[in-house]
Amino acid sequence: MDDSVKDIRKKANGDAVTKVDSYRAAGIARKFFEQYHTGVEIKDMELEDGVWFVTVGVGFLFEQIRKIEIDAYTGRILQYR
Repeated sequence: MDDSVKDIRKKANGDAVTKVDSYRAAGIARKFFEQYHTGVEIKDMELEDGVWFVTVGVGFLFEQIRKIEIDAYTGRILQYR
């Protein structure tokens, strides 16, 4: 196996290389919550162990807080509450 491929795989096992960046994760969260709420505002985002943890304010004044977990490699929604 080529050394460059080994380096890429090593990086892929950590948080250094992900297919879903913060901009895309925010878009996924926004689209998901816009299905159920008129106002959506991204409050906080954190990447940990290959999962984006996104905190969102929803509602008229963004007073209701919702959380969503998004896989940083596939973009799949893992959980929301």
